[in-house]
Amino acid sequence: MNPAKLTHCDAPEAIAHFIDTDFENRNWIFFCTNCVKRETKNWTEIPALKLLNKIEIRQELIWAWNADHLDYIIGLLSGNEIKDHKWSFFKAYINKNWFTKTKNISDINKLKTMREANSFHL
Repeated sequence: MNPAKLTHCDAPEAIAHFIDTDFENRNWIFFCTNCVKRETKNWTEIPALKLLNKIEIRQELIWAWNADHLDYIIGLLSGNEIKDHKWSFFKAYINKNWFTKTKNISDINKLKTMREANSFHL
């Protein structure tokens, strides 16, 4: 069950991967999928949300849009990138600090533990 979603207000629904280079100036809708709660947020408010797919490692916030994106990030950071993964298009957008902050297996295991704990898709 998906308890909540964060949706870009201007993203076309039919497109699975939507990139908007002006995302900081757009509104986002955070909504519960089990009730009628809806909130419009601006980009600066997003990091304060208690989203499931984020973790701080060595003072760097690592986050993913959803479980599939997190799987791709784990593979990429651990040196096991899946080249034809549906999220591979976003490789260029991954924060370069994530590569320097996740140098050992302990850090990768933290990401895997987070993935297992949040085993549903947002």
